[in-house]
Amino acid sequence: MSDVDGTLCRIVDRPDQARVPVRARESLETLADHLALVACITGRPSPVARKMVGAEKITYFGNHGLSFIKPGQEKPTVVIEGEEAERARKFVRDNDNPFWVTSKIRIEDKGPIQALHWRGAGHRTEEMVRIIADHAQSAGLATHWGRKVLELRPPGMEGKAGAVDELLD
Repeated sequence: MSDVDGTLCRIVDRPDQARVPVRARESLETLADHLALVACITGRPSPVARKMVGAEKITYFGNHGLSFIKPGQEKPTVVIEGEEAERARKFVRDNDNPFWVTSKIRIEDKGPIQALHWRGAGHRTEEMVRIIADHAQSAGLATHWGRKVLELRPPGMEGKAGAVDELLD
């Protein structure tokens, strides 16, 4: 099992510009020919990860384990749906304002997870993001900090470690 961003490919300023090297994809395909399970786990939606990595013989766990897509499967299996899945998106929709844009906060819609990126922005932007995180937690969302990114998640989400535990059980 491998992570995608920061492991198979480099962390870049804009997530949509990240690229997985051909050699990594080929290595995953080779492993899949010899092992019972080869998988990638990522914060991105599982179909996005599949397209990005490009290895057809492996399983992709997306949204930190909230969805997965197996080889040959067209659509992902979603672990969380309905109101809980929409909670972070609703928070962003209700609280986004022009200041977020002028502060260079970029929103990445990952379905049930909303990511606020500020790579390349200044210290004041990070302060603004910390205020947003406080408001999100008050609204019942879980927050997770990464490298110049804040993820707003459904409450009680265990993340990648929980997904791996679930897989191994």
